[in-house]
Amino acid sequence: MAVTDAIVGDSVAAASDEMDRALHGGEDDEVHVELLAPRPCPISPSVQRRRPLSAPAASSLWLTLAGTTLVVVVMTLVATHLPSTQKTTSAMTSAIDSDPDACDVFCQGDVLRTIQLSGLFNVSKDFVDMPLRASPADVLAAFNALPDHTLPTLRRFVDRYFDPPGSDIEPTVPSDFKPEPPLVSEIKDPILREFASAIHGFWKELSFRPCADVDVHPMRHTLLRTRHPIMIVPGGRFRETYYWDTYWIVRGLLACDMVETARHVVENLLDHAEDNHFVPNGGRRYYLSRSQPPLLTLMVADVYDALMSRSQRNDAANLLHYSLGILDGEYSWWMKYSCHAVPVDGQDRRYLLNRYWSGSDKPRPEIEIAATAESGWDFSNRWLSALGDFATRSTIPVDLNLFLCNVESTLHRMHKLAGSAKQAATYDEARRDRADGMFAVLWSKSDSQWMDYNMDSKTHGQAALASNFLPLWGKCFQGHPRQTQTQAALLKSFANSGLLQVGGVATSSTPPIIVGKYQWDWPNAWAPVQHLLFEGLRQEGRDTNEKQLAREIARRWIQTVFLAYKRTGAIHEKYDATRVGAVGSGGEYVEQVGFGWTNGAVLSMLSDLAREEHQFRVDVDALRKCHDQKYYDCQVIV
Repeated sequence: MAVTDAIVGDSVAAASDEMDRALHGGEDDEVHVELLAPRPCPISPSVQRRRPLSAPAASSLWLTLAGTTLVVVVMTLVATHLPSTQKTTSAMTSAIDSDPDACDVFCQGDVLRTIQLSGLFNVSKDFVDMPLRASPADVLAAFNALPDHTLPTLRRFVDRYFDPPGSDIEPTVPSDFKPEPPLVSEIKDPILREFASAIHGFWKELSFRPCADVDVHPMRHTLLRTRHPIMIVPGGRFRETYYWDTYWIVRGLLACDMVETARHVVENLLDHAEDNHFVPNGGRRYYLSRSQPPLLTLMVADVYDALMSRSQRNDAANLLHYSLGILDGEYSWWMKYSCHAVPVDGQDRRYLLNRYWSGSDKPRPEIEIAATAESGWDFSNRWLSALGDFATRSTIPVDLNLFLCNVESTLHRMHKLAGSAKQAATYDEARRDRADGMFAVLWSKSDSQWMDYNMDSKTHGQAALASNFLPLWGKCFQGHPRQTQTQAALLKSFANSGLLQVGGVATSSTPPIIVGKYQWDWPNAWAPVQHLLFEGLRQEGRDTNEKQLAREIARRWIQTVFLAYKRTGAIHEKYDATRVGAVGSGGEYVEQVGFGWTNGAVLSMLSDLAREEHQFRVDVDALRKCHDQKYYDCQVIV
């Protein structure tokens, strides 16, 4: 089916119904993935543009509403959410439902709008995470009967009909948690061994299970139900699972030999993917309008390999059998049943590449914000057009296509393991075609970097973004005739980029006009970037210099996380790449601690490096002097 420039007229729910019919037409039907037949969508959203909204204006939009981007996400974007197909329902919920549910209170409507604009909550996410004490119908009726909307009246209404945020989950300890995993004993340096043990201990603090009422009264909660009563959350305000965060959480769990917990976490995501045909951004109903970077296939492969390494062959086979059709379905959603896949002209022909997308009848600024949130890089100057407004839906991102290319490579391998030779060959062909497309569209020969591509301006994005170098990771370009030459040029470009700072790899090397405005900009450093580059530079076939660079990235990152931990007693969401031991800043909410993907990335790095003859060690004298500097700007790991 050809992609057209027409405005999207059919809803996400309609697309999901179409996918239900395609993938589940009959119990005995063979699942077949059509790779190059996306549904009709606008190639570029520029035809929908009204007056451009500048970045400052967009910022004012959400700040005016209640102080954080979540207000826009909750008040407008999730109003177009895809109804969940939780396993308690026999079919997808109709877009028009006679019985109100939690989303009629928390995702759209007068209650949400009035409460969030009242200033009753300093953190807008708190309200939408509050369980209802009565049925949604009773709560809506009580709200409609209020005599006025003054703060005292609204406060009494909330106190009567809502439980506190976070009361829908309760702490739990993973069944396979051990105080001292094998990783700890493998680390030779006693100080780093103690540090690894402390991070491992944080798994207990980040482990929760849904309270019983989520099963008894699911329509009173925004929390999505899960098969396994275990959730590893990022921490802080993030009281639910998040899609791409979970990839690094799983890597950390596997490094700590918590394979059963990792499997249950992944199977919960598989259930979400089976219910919705994609993995939602997060584990709440108001996230059902979008996804995040598609890494579930890679998580399944990692858990499969861990089970095989423990000789749990039956468990590994069962996981493969259960997951493969679901993963095919998620891939089809990204490629056919949503508007993420678009044809892009290369020099010789058209290629099917992917973008982040959110389609609805809402004003364009809110839609672009939702698409940016789907990217995981929310927010960054990376997504701004020359006019200063967000243009995420017009952008072909390097990292999204890299992730999907590795998904194609992994599904090729998994179908071979399952004996599906035809499907395996289809995915291998898709990987090769995407690799060609990435070279044709995203490779900048003049800059020797991969670069995002704007479909409106037909130009590449910013130079020296960390995402430009992420194709050093993975198996997307394995066997490609341009691979060797390109990698050499890319490594030289990275060395000259200014991205590698004393505290790790910054997300960009060019300070934006307003430093600290967006959290995925200079000078912040994030765990996913460090870990992907570290792994990519250590892959099989890398030379000594590349592996040494990987080691140096890990040293700087582990050191800054370690020193910040010594000072604050916590692991943080992001760090300042320009100062060793400094915590990151910027964005639309205060700095969060916990922190799932930072823990996972550090533990995974330490696990890989523990196998080397020359491990890192802490210089005790330098650490003693560093104490006098309040654990800032010190070099203590050698």
